[in-house]
Amino acid sequence: MGPRALEVEDMYIRLDQELARLFADLDVRVGKGQYTIFLTADHAGPDLPGYVKEIKGNAEYLDEGAIEMRLNAALAMDLGPGDWVDTLLFGQVYLNDSLLRTRKVDRASVQRLTVQALLSEPVIADAVTAVDLATNQYHEGVRRSIQRGYMAQRNGDVLFAAQPGCFQPYADDPARGVSHGSPWNYDTHVPILFMGSGIKHSEVLRRVSAEDIAPTIAMLVGVTMPNASTGQVVPEVLGH
Repeated sequence: MGPRALEVEDMYIRLDQELARLFADLDVRVGKGQYTIFLTADHAGPDLPGYVKEIKGNAEYLDEGAIEMRLNAALAMDLGPGDWVDTLLFGQVYLNDSLLRTRKVDRASVQRLTVQALLSEPVIADAVTAVDLATNQYHEGVRRSIQRGYMAQRNGDVLFAAQPGCFQPYADDPARGVSHGSPWNYDTHVPILFMGSGIKHSEVLRRVSAEDIAPTIAMLVGVTMPNASTGQVVPEVLGH
């Protein structure tokens, strides 16, 4: 429904009431000012394309069905006829496993051909093969964001990102609603709020990450950082 919908406004009013109940109970059970909490989100979300167009911005829906057809046509030129793409969904291309086995073609080669075809689409900002995601390390840009969400056991053969303002439609309706999952700020900019014991009253204006929460909490309570932690301590948060 988009972040400006009345339904979302109602959701935040109810969330505020639930948080008030939680804090009131913690005041009784733990003691006022004796506990520390943080609040964040797993993702953000863009405005509806219709709203963006109303304010003279650029926005459109990604036509995944049309892209899948063009991908199959491009792959057929190199590999022969066939439905080479099994599924194109959520910024991922899953190749047809049975056809790859039957034709005895190298999966990595087909992945690279798929990337080439995707990058010829004006609405695609970048694309990368699963092989490259598993063997390379990307430190900046779109590919860094894609890699941070990559899981070999679940992801497709090729992962891609549409251009900013080109949104994935919601569910099966090609022109309604909006989804999330892109590497752009409107999908990744989330709140990080700390409150309570040991927290300094301040506002951090530099860019931080949700990854920084665990190290910051670890330093606050005086324990070592979690073994797999990759974030940094946010010193402005700590009151001591």
